[in-house]
Amino acid sequence: MNRKSEKQFFTLTPIIIIAITQMTAIILGKYLETNVYFPIILIYWLVIVLFLNKYGLKNIRRWLTKPKGHWGWMILAALLGFSSLPLFISNIQVFSNPSVLIPHILFFLINPWLEEFYWRGLLTDVTNKWPAWVSVIYSTVLFTLWHTAFAWYSFGVRDLFFYIPVFIMGISMALIYRKTKSLWLCIVSHMLINIFNMGIPVLMNLIEL
Repeated sequence: MNRKSEKQFFTLTPIIIIAITQMTAIILGKYLETNVYFPIILIYWLVIVLFLNKYGLKNIRRWLTKPKGHWGWMILAALLGFSSLPLFISNIQVFSNPSVLIPHILFFLINPWLEEFYWRGLLTDVTNKWPAWVSVIYSTVLFTLWHTAFAWYSFGVRDLFFYIPVFIMGISMALIYRKTKSLWLCIVSHMLINIFNMGIPVLMNLIEL
């Protein structure tokens, strides 16, 4: 496969990710119910790692350069990161259970790196010949859609209002990466979002949004 064909193939990998995670939810969900979030996330991470290993490892140093551009992008990243803090404070008691706390910690430590490397870093890079707005919308729509794998058993993910913040986050992170030429702000902001947005308790149906 030549470089052009590789690039064309990679633009379709989000659809592969969506298909694999949907199949995981459908096949395993009837046995695991709300706990199906766990294999969905593990398989999702594994597929991303495989794609990064094939196409993206050489870019990591460039993605992690010092952010450039206006300091306003740092403020935007911080605002996104702390946007769910009230939700976290009002539901912090759910973390008294280690079976919730441990997956939550692992999630916010690992997920931001892999998602930003893939959705904002690699996918933006392989669509760099597209009009910027098309590239941003393409990656953001598919990033938002992949979350629907959880909707089979997690009630909070069935609500349209769950996807609006995800879409806004995707657009914002894509713009921050393009404007700062770095994923650092995206990763730190994404980590804060994953700390405060109660993602794991929501997927386990322990709280309602």
